[in-house]
Amino acid sequence: TEELYKTQDPRKLVVDSIMADLDFAVKNMKAGTSKTRIFKNAALALQARIALNEGTFRKYHPELELNDADRFLNIAVSAASQLMDGTYSLSEVKENDLEAYESLFCSLNLTSNPEMILVSDYDKALGRMHNAQQIGDVYHGLSRDLMEDYLVIDGNETKPFHTVPGYETKTYLEIFENRDPRLRQTFMWPGYQKANESSPHRTNMDAGGYAQIKFDPRTYDQISWNKSYTDLPIFRYAEILLIYAEAKAELGMLTQEDIDASINLIRKRAGVPEASLADWLANIDPVQDTRYPNVSSTQKGAVLEIRRERRIELACEGFRYNDLMRWGCGKLMEKAPEGAYIPGMGMYDITGDGQPDVAFVRNKAEADNLPQEEREKVTVYTLEGHTIELTEGDKGYIRLKAQVNKFKFEEPKYYYSPIAIDDITLNNNLVQNKWWKN
Repeated sequence: TEELYKTQDPRKLVVDSIMADLDFAVKNMKAGTSKTRIFKNAALALQARIALNEGTFRKYHPELELNDADRFLNIAVSAASQLMDGTYSLSEVKENDLEAYESLFCSLNLTSNPEMILVSDYDKALGRMHNAQQIGDVYHGLSRDLMEDYLVIDGNETKPFHTVPGYETKTYLEIFENRDPRLRQTFMWPGYQKANESSPHRTNMDAGGYAQIKFDPRTYDQISWNKSYTDLPIFRYAEILLIYAEAKAELGMLTQEDIDASINLIRKRAGVPEASLADWLANIDPVQDTRYPNVSSTQKGAVLEIRRERRIELACEGFRYNDLMRWGCGKLMEKAPEGAYIPGMGMYDITGDGQPDVAFVRNKAEADNLPQEEREKVTVYTLEGHTIELTEGDKGYIRLKAQVNKFKFEEPKYYYSPIAIDDITLNNNLVQNKWWKN
């Protein structure tokens, strides 16, 4: 009773206790080869993930007054290093004519995949299904901000998308040209045909126009609600390599050898030219620098590019929100997300077959003026009275009206959760989080 009704423990004690539990697990758990049961390597992967989170959280949140971030970053390096002993490798398995990266997210069996450390195994015969496929483009789309982070491939080199002349006004049909191949393995590309459709899919402009195909199953029987049985990664080796590189860069200890053993392996699998530490440090991308102005490592350029690589490689896998929180970049969530660029009112081809698929009009009168024959062939988006708008009125990026000037991120308050009033009522020894007292 006394322990149940005492006040809460400080963060330092809680995290040190978590680390002690993980140390015990790593030292005492058996090594095993199963990718569906928890063995020592799953504990190491969890330790690496948590240690990176805590190390960067303490580094970029001075309000905590905990100045031992490097201790956790070194734990992350150590845990990741132990998994980089040759036991795992980035998958080169290509399923159903898909590239290796894309295959990871629509595979019926990941239990023998060399990249997987821990897998959630689904099985149609056993009735074990999931709904990862439902993220499609019915209710949400991917952002222009993410799309622009994918690098452009120029021969044996890469360059940021924003260095391409006219990048701001490239249409949906144009953004995939000479890009990191993972872009069209994550974003729906023109001409993509879903498993349950007989013709190329028209991406939903109400959701911004940038639909997600990562985790989209390739057989029609998996499209319906609670019907997908592809295996889902829980820990995969690519994340471990990203953890290793990020922790080293935050410590200011990253070498070219480290990049070759981590980031460049990921890039090679994806078909992206190798990265150079010297180039990262000498040529800092101003867009990344503006996005993450608080980076304090002596290897700032490396930290910025590893954050880009992490965002791209792990896109749509559930990491982005927590990454922004631990980096102290919650303010980035204030801006209304934007989607595809629309040059103006009129009809557009979005499937790549040369025929119009969608039409944008200002109002019902303009919609009614469309020739009947054309109106029957296209999806018409009437802006007046609709949920979406274009950023420049009759042209610009698609965005939801309800999200414009909607979000306000209070720092440091929103980096922490309040203690529920019901819990304080039950135990009056609990003290409300100081940023939520008023």
